[in-house]
Formats: sequence, C-alpha cells, structure tokens
Amino acid sequence: MIQAGDFLTQATGRGFQLYSGVPCSYLRAFIDYVIDSEALRYVAATNEGDAIAVAAGGELGGMRSVCMFQNSGLGNAVSPLSSLMSTFRIPVLLIVTHRGEPGAKPDEPQHELMGRVTPEMLELLDVPWEPFPTDADQIAPALERADRWMSDNSTPYALLMSEGSVAPWSRSSARSAPAVTPASLAPPAAPTAWRGEILEALTAATGPGDVLVATTGYTGRELYALADRPNHLYVVGSMGCASSVGLGLAIARPEHRVIVIDGDGAALMRLGALATIGAERPPNLVHVVLDNGQHESTGGQQTVTDSTDLGAVAVASGYPTVERVTRPGDLAGLVARHTSGSLFVHVPIHAGVRGELPRPTVTPPEVAERLRSHLARPLPAPDVAGPDAVPPPGRAAVAGRRLKLLVVTRLDPAAIDRLRRDHDVVHSVDPEPDELFRLVADRHGIIFRSGVQIDADLMRSAPDLELLVRAGSGIDNVDVDHAHAHGIAVARIPGPGARAVAELAFGLMLSLARQVPRADTLLRNGQWAKHEIQGQLLRGKTLGVYGAGNIGCQIGEMGAAWGMNVIGCVEHPSDERSESLRRRGLQLVSSDEVLRRADFLVLTVPLCSSTRHLV
Repeated sequence: MIQAGDFLTQATGRGFQLYSGVPCSYLRAFIDYVIDSEALRYVAATNEGDAIAVAAGGELGGMRSVCMFQNSGLGNAVSPLSSLMSTFRIPVLLIVTHRGEPGAKPDEPQHELMGRVTPEMLELLDVPWEPFPTDADQIAPALERADRWMSDNSTPYALLMSEGSVAPWSRSSARSAPAVTPASLAPPAAPTAWRGEILEALTAATGPGDVLVATTGYTGRELYALADRPNHLYVVGSMGCASSVGLGLAIARPEHRVIVIDGDGAALMRLGALATIGAERPPNLVHVVLDNGQHESTGGQQTVTDSTDLGAVAVASGYPTVERVTRPGDLAGLVARHTSGSLFVHVPIHAGVRGELPRPTVTPPEVAERLRSHLARPLPAPDVAGPDAVPPPGRAAVAGRRLKLLVVTRLDPAAIDRLRRDHDVVHSVDPEPDELFRLVADRHGIIFRSGVQIDADLMRSAPDLELLVRAGSGIDNVDVDHAHAHGIAVARIPGPGARAVAELAFGLMLSLARQVPRADTLLRNGQWAKHEIQGQLLRGKTLGVYGAGNIGCQIGEMGAAWGMNVIGCVEHPSDERSESLRRRGLQLVSSDEVLRRADFLVLTVPLCSSTRHLV
C-alpha cells in the first residue's frame, strides 16, 4: 500500500497536472488528494469517455494529463480510446481500477465479467498496462515505463489498480461552483442560415489566438473545406467528445480562446459534458451548437431536438451565458464581443451541404501536432487600455483591446467618434496607393468598402495586421486566401446596407419599367413625349432573382408585394431552402430557368470567376 501523496508528488515532478475522472472507491484517496492540491487540477466528468476527452484536450494544450476511472466504465471509454487517442496519437496516463479482479476478494456481481476481461480489453485497444504500484519503491520505475511508452508511441499507458493499493486520505477542502441564476432565453426560432454560412461567420470573427474545435461529421469537413488552419482541430470519430476536448484545451491554455463547434446529435449523445462545462466554467470557452435536427452525415436520421431545447439544457447545466441566434452576422457579433465567461450559443440551421465535401488530406496526427506547435508559439503582445487592463483570450476577441485601426471609407461621424473612444483610429477616405501603404504599416485592422484593393502586398506591408472588416457584402477586392494563410481574420458586415441595396435595386427596376431615364432626358431637352413613352406594369410579370440570398430575398419580397411572380435560384438548393423561400414569396427553380423565364432579372451574387459575364 502506498500513500496518494507519494505517487502524485512523483507524477507532478514529471509534469502531470490535469486529472480527470469518474469516482471509484479505490480512487477516493487519489481524487481527494488532487482536489486538495493547489498545484493540480481535477475535472469531475460525468462519464468515462468524457473524462478521457478532457485529458486529451489538456494534453493537446501542453498540460500532461491523467485519467482515472473504474474498469466498469471501459465500455464508455472505448470510443474515445479507439477513435480519439489512438487516431490522433494523444498520450495520457490511465489509472483504471480493477473491480471484480480474479483471485481477489469477492466483489459485487456486476463486476465479475468485466473483472475477467479488463486486461484483454486494454490490450485489444492497444493500451499496454501494468499493475499499479503498491510499494513506494515501485512508483518511479512504473512512471518511467509509462513515460517511455508514451514518448515513443504517443498513445495511452494504463496502470491497473487493485483494491487496497492506496492508503486512505481525508480531504480537507470542498469544491463547488457558485450557483447561476437561470438566464432568460428566447424560444427556439426557425433557421435562416446553412452550416457553411455559420462557419464562414465564425472563421471571419476569429483569429490565430483562437482555437476552433469542430465536431465529427459534416461540421469538421465543411470547416476544413472553408479554411484549413493550424488552429483548427477536426475531431473525427469519438462522437460527442468535441466539447470535452475543448474544455481540456481551455483549462490548459487560458490565454487562448477555445471555440467548440458542436452538432445537435453529438451534443445529445453526451449531455453530461454540458453539466461538466457548466460546473468548470472556463472563462475562455465558447460552445456553439449547430442544430439542424438530424444526424446529417449518416443519412439524415432525425434527432430529438424538436422536443429537447438544448439552450434550456445549457441554462440548467450552469453556463453563465446562453444565447440563441439564427443569423451568421449575429453569431459573429457575439463571438467578436466575447471577452470572458463560458458562453453557450444555440444556432438552429437548415439541413444541407454545399456540394461534395472533401475529406481532410491532412492526417489526424498531423492536425494534432500542428495544433501543438501553433499553441507553443507565443501570442503577440496586444495593446491594452491601461496598466491594469487584461487582454481577452485570442487575437480576434478585440473587445477590451485598444487596436490601431485604419478606416479608408466614409463612415457616419458618430461611428468614427465611437471607434475613437476605444481605439487608435486613423481615418483617410480612399487614399492613394502610396499613402495607403504608409498608413497601414502599424495598423491592427482595416475598415473598408469595395473601392480599396486589399491585396497580398498591402497585407505584407502591415506586420501587425490581424483584422479586415468589409463594410458590405462582397469581398472580391480582398485576397482572402492570403489573409487566411497568415491568420488575418476577414469579417463582412452585410446587414446594415442590405435593405438600402435592395430598395435601390427595386427602385431602378421601377425606373426602367416606366422609362423614367428616357423621359427625363427628353423633358430636359424640351420634349413632352407623353404618348411616345409607354411603360410596363410590374403586376403579373416574372421577377427572376439570380442569387436568392439576403439582398435577393428582400428584392423578391418587394416584387411579390407589387404582384409579381417571383422565382429565384441558389447555389446549393435543398427542400428546406425551397420552403424558406416559399414563405418569403419566392419559388426556387434552377439557374437556367431563372434566366429563361424572367421578365425582370436581378443579379445578387458576388463578382467572381463563375459569375463574371453571366449575362
């Protein structure tokens, strides 16, 4: 029999700091000692699989981790051991108690079978094991063998603990999280966006100081297709474990913000993880759940979120802040404003993907290793508002930081004044190229419209550049690939101008229908051509909306109000999108049909190689 302190002191000397686990009477002294220790961190998981995922996140973040649980929980641990730890090559030390051990004193009947097969189960999972030390002299050699295996193979190593291996320890402290007053939460709303649009908003609102952890299935694959970056972790397999991995990362790297992008099916599979996060409440964790009501990557089988409110579950689990949004811009704003405090965001989305999604060509071990390397590099020292100010986690979480901004477009004077209260702002409207390069040299961010070219040369001339904000929708004037490759966040703010653009487009259409420009010219030349000019009625005509996004749908709604038959096309049609457009008065058809049938045609698509010379 050994003292818990004897083992844990030597383990601490080898760098083990984070302990996660599920209680067992054999482990009581261990868990109590860790809770009492000022140098160690214990995370009480609700499930053995979640405990392993927390330890995995800690190890990826550079904090050596130990996972402790009873052998009866090996069944819960099989998925993360086989498809997370082995797949990503993540070494953690396992301490597994051997209930029902053959030859030991009789145990409860439910442990008999597992007691017989525990060693074989570990071996089947490629987890080498040895007996937990029962003598103080055995501790150092056991830890040395575990260390050597984990260093050479980058996979877990297990110590199998028999009853009576550790002497009792009386805990002197109790640990509890303060109660949270349940927040008011808006009821679930109908989705307005697709997964890809939400992911675009998230990547635009985050920077290299953030870590994005994407759940398995289409979420990780679509994030990879959108932007593959060193600060992204695609949690293939181990379904439901992304949030626990994110928790471990957030604990290990408090200077980084960790954003978990979860799915409704995955979250439902491990609801206990929400309770653990709600109890731990790391201030740098953002948990986003994309809810399309189905297991989409496996064939679209329905989940139960039509009867289970995940936002309400998060409130009950103790998350300090719970929000519900449906629009990409609202989510981007939430993330951009987040500075501290665990945040849960429930995002109802449409089902559907944008074409064939590629599978990552970078392997899981490569993804894990490049994340470790990324986190090992120091964050650039941010400017802060004063000597006592605390910079927020992640470079892109700009709230609370005093940034050096360059504004190269006209903005409302009140908006400029508001920016200057919080930031160092240089305002120069449409500067010449040489002047633009001079102004941007020391800036952290640029706010611009379509008239300014943000190319690779300009970005290279600003070594501290981390944020590009396009006041509007199109980003064809931005070298987005270069920005993403160098960790520069690109954000669009399409909402404020969308209605103005839609009304302008519809007004121009009315003007053409009534031949107002021609009539104006003739009248200015002294001709009253009342009978020569004959306009068209809009009622009964077909309005074709090529690109039925935010602006296109608003133009379509105006057309429907004027009695027009409105048809539209989108890049990635689906039944859900068709129904959403129908409710707004638009009929979803093919792009060819829009061009063939339209009496009036509006093009509301970005200018790119596929849309140039469209008509």
